[in-house]
Amino acid sequence: DESLGSSLKRIRISPNPGELRLDRDLESLGLPRIHSRLWRGQSGEVELERRDSLQLVMTFFGTTRIHLQLSRMYPHVCPVVCGVENGPPIRISEQNPRMIKNSSQQEVSMDSLDEIH
Repeated sequence: DESLGSSLKRIRISPNPGELRLDRDLESLGLPRIHSRLWRGQSGEVELERRDSLQLVMTFFGTTRIHLQLSRMYPHVCPVVCGVENGPPIRISEQNPRMIKNSSQQEVSMDSLDEIH
């Protein structure tokens, strides 16, 4: 038992750089924190839920949910979209592959999306 106790003392549990950066980024958004893992925009349009240390769910207007998985190397490795629930259908524009169209037939440039990260 003494060797087990000394082994456990040697194990150091600490957050990885991605977790620390995510903590800082979430705080910098300025969204009111509802509880330790939930942030909500003033008008309720946006909600962020932290499922675990590197998993986020963003909810827009109470219906559309985007599930994100972040790398331990975040922000050097971009988050990965794992799923979208109740999102509007989008499709690639036939005339310009750098444009996407949403369900309202509005075109959005992929170049503007590249600027986000």
